Amino acid sequence: MCYFWGMVKVVKIFLLVMIFSNCGKKTSSFPEVSINSPTSGAVYRQSEFIPVRARISHENLRRYQVSIVSTQGLGQFLTREGTATGPDFQLAIDIELDHQNMPGGNYRVRVTAYTDDDQASAEQPITFIRAPLQNEGLAVIFDQGATYDVGFFPFDGPAKLITQQLGQKVKGAIVQEPGVLITAPEEFGAAQVFDVKTGDLLYTIPRQGPSNFPYFTSISGYTNRYVVANYLGFVEVREANGNVVHNLELDNNLIAEFAIRGNDFYFMQIENILDKRREWVLYNRLGTRFGERLTADTAIMAFSVQFDDWWVLYNGVNGAGFDRWRAGTGARTPINATLFGRALDAVQITPTRYLIATTQGVYDLQTQQSGVIPRGELGNAKKIAFDALQNRIAVLDENEIREYRLSNFQLIRTLSLPSGGVFVGYTYKRED
Repeated sequence: MCYFWGMVKVVKIFLLVMIFSNCGKKTSSFPEVSINSPTSGAVYRQSEFIPVRARISHENLRRYQVSIVSTQGLGQFLTREGTATGPDFQLAIDIELDHQNMPGGNYRVRVTAYTDDDQASAEQPITFIRAPLQNEGLAVIFDQGATYDVGFFPFDGPAKLITQQLGQKVKGAIVQEPGVLITAPEEFGAAQVFDVKTGDLLYTIPRQGPSNFPYFTSISGYTNRYVVANYLGFVEVREANGNVVHNLELDNNLIAEFAIRGNDFYFMQIENILDKRREWVLYNRLGTRFGERLTADTAIMAFSVQFDDWWVLYNGVNGAGFDRWRAGTGARTPINATLFGRALDAVQITPTRYLIATTQGVYDLQTQQSGVIPRGELGNAKKIAFDALQNRIAVLDENEIREYRLSNFQLIRTLSLPSGGVFVGYTYKRED
């Protein structure tokens, strides 16, 4: 019996020792990530390799992800993934900077490690240098009724005209780099993507439903991607080569009549096809909604000042309007100015200056000042394009394009066109 109680005491002492010996020790559930290469502030050019070397530590490592993330809100590029095993994993991969969608600028090389339950990241800043953008020319879409034509008008070569493309009520958008023109007919025809330099058809985006079904409802382009919405409630963000970056699927019975990106968020005008209620709403790329606001107005263009702060050009019962819309509250504040006619198009010159085309002419509006300036010297305009490189604008009228210097609105040149022009945009190239 004494032996038994002696053993019990020994076990108790052993357990106490184990408990106290582990006091203060804490096992982290998060992996540890340290980047050895690239070095902070390293500079790279097109077609060079980034040597990514990192140490990842955790007993339950599962995988890693390496990505290059823009510090200017242009998105994430060149993602690489792989399996990682613990407790210490030495990551060594080389990433070639051959991505034509990736503009020059400042980026972060991000290494993320994953366990079954947690993740952790480390980052290193780099700079990506590319040859400067150059003006290529102008791209124009002509609506011919049952079909449409596409025209490319380079500044230093002969024009290219592509005729008899199937589709009605066609919309257009330009991706700056690599230069492509996207055409999206609302009825009868697939969306098509053309190389702005050669005029070649690169690929198509098929439509769904009957040919006369109003499928493509909105198309907008920006620096290196574009946003296309359709009547079935899908809003896709694509790279110029067609890769889908992410897909925002709206709730049942909702369609996106208009969608445009700003500060990595998406302003949309959505409508419920059952009760016809229309809203202005902001989505992030995960599909989270912000600032719903019921409206009877029709958005024509929207411009982001900050992620939750937008200027919206619209048509209401009294014609064109330009309101400041804040997604955080859904509040709308009209600009202290009057626009005459129905809104057709607008371009952002700076975050506080906009050129707006209506059926009554072109207006020069500065949001920090009261009133607008009618620009009668620009004549009528169905569409406007802005070239920030040369500080000029192109005004599309029915049968011509007129280019003006933005500094003094002096006419640069006039380009005669076939009838039916519905879109104009500047195109660019880069000689890396």
